[in-house]
Amino acid sequence: MSGSGHALKPLAGLSADRGLIALGILAAAVAVATAVTPTVATAGRIVEIALWVAVVAMCRQITTRTGVDPFVRRFWHDLAICGAIVGLSKIVILAARADRPRFVSSLLAASSLLLVVAIALLGRAMFSYRLWVTGHDKARLWLDVGTVMCALAMLAWHLCLPSGTLPDNTVQVAVWSLGCTMALLAAYAAVVLVLSGSAPFTLASGIALCTAILIGAWIVFNILSVGVEAEFLLPAQLVSTYLFFVATRIQNLQMRTWPSGTTNLRRPAYSRLPFLAVGGALLLLVYELWQEGVTIRSWGMVAGVVTVALLVMVRQNLAFLDNARLLRQLHHEATHDHLTGLPNRALLEERVQRMQDEPGRPARTEAVLMLDLDDFKSVNDELGHHCGDRLLVEVADRLRSCVRPTDTVVRLGGDEFVVLMNGTTTAGSITTAQRILGALAAPVVLDGRTLAPRASIGIAVGPGDQFDALLRDADIAMYQAKDKGSGLSVHPGTRRPPAPQGRPDIRHPSG
Repeated sequence: MSGSGHALKPLAGLSADRGLIALGILAAAVAVATAVTPTVATAGRIVEIALWVAVVAMCRQITTRTGVDPFVRRFWHDLAICGAIVGLSKIVILAARADRPRFVSSLLAASSLLLVVAIALLGRAMFSYRLWVTGHDKARLWLDVGTVMCALAMLAWHLCLPSGTLPDNTVQVAVWSLGCTMALLAAYAAVVLVLSGSAPFTLASGIALCTAILIGAWIVFNILSVGVEAEFLLPAQLVSTYLFFVATRIQNLQMRTWPSGTTNLRRPAYSRLPFLAVGGALLLLVYELWQEGVTIRSWGMVAGVVTVALLVMVRQNLAFLDNARLLRQLHHEATHDHLTGLPNRALLEERVQRMQDEPGRPARTEAVLMLDLDDFKSVNDELGHHCGDRLLVEVADRLRSCVRPTDTVVRLGGDEFVVLMNGTTTAGSITTAQRILGALAAPVVLDGRTLAPRASIGIAVGPGDQFDALLRDADIAMYQAKDKGSGLSVHPGTRRPPAPQGRPDIRHPSG
């Protein structure tokens, strides 16, 4: 069952959620106030801390619900710890603002360390969710995700080095790296959802969550006030934190009707996203070389394009292997009986044609054995078709064990089978037919009843280029054997040596 139906429904009930509305109004009011009047920044940070406390509480409610998917529970548990660490970092920053100057640098360093831990934990939460794909599908998914993420990493590399070279300020490099990591985590969650259709959150919750992370990444990018007025950073932090709360609240509400808490959309059979990523990576490289020439940033672009090309090559090779496997599977299904696994009429005709096309083969003697089970209809009528199917499978297995590796056992349909024997004699075909009758006579137990299968076999022997005539003659001989109850009959047009002493009587049809 898919969770997409619940995830895609309108957010019924959210418009009447008083807690969400109240916190939204409070966060918006404080955000506007801090942007207009920076002196109320302390009040804004207190509201931000309160929002993080609400996020943690809401995450805890999600993890304690009954029926929640174990991987969803782990994701939101990690997110609760992440929110607690970020809230603690905000408390440290608030303390740094009120403390003596000599402790400010130490407190800010502690806050930055807590933020790094929180981002690492957020990454663990994103990567730990199990995607319900296996085998080659899983390999293809990860190659597609890797291609898109590599292209996005190239974009992040381009944005982090506006001058084309590494900045002298190592703190700035570290801050930008954190911002890139946050942005890539949000992009990763979105890419995996698009390509796999599976995520540890509902669709609406995931949109709010990814938006919050992207705003947080923008904030980290601009902590050093690169092109952005500092008074806009705190309002942006309030918006980001509020969106985190919105994500947890939406998740909690939607889990009332979809307890597992997952998004399970139908996985697309084909996605253009990886191809767009390849095109974007090439455009970035061309733009970089055209604008800057050979710089550290352009060398990073070259490395990115090479990585994308390698991923695409592996992905295409895997696609070729899958196509070859699919063609083999389709050919097998088209040329084999689905019940017994024996070749069908199509494969028989294919092998006969191949045999006739070989130089010298049409002149060789071939034998066709036509076999039909006696009283098979009574098995279906008395024991049911499932028992009849099991009997056919057992007959097919016994036929395989009675012939040579070069012979072909075919199920024509119903209870009719054909054995094509290459390069044999009349005596050899009779010996094989007697071996088949002996093998089939062994009892079979079906649903507690013991059956002794009986069959009638018709034999026709002649040149390999007369297969159609041999098949017709074998069919005539088989019905002759069935009418007379002899079990075995050889068509009169077949030349065979005299029967040795002790050989059972082999009857010929009269016409």
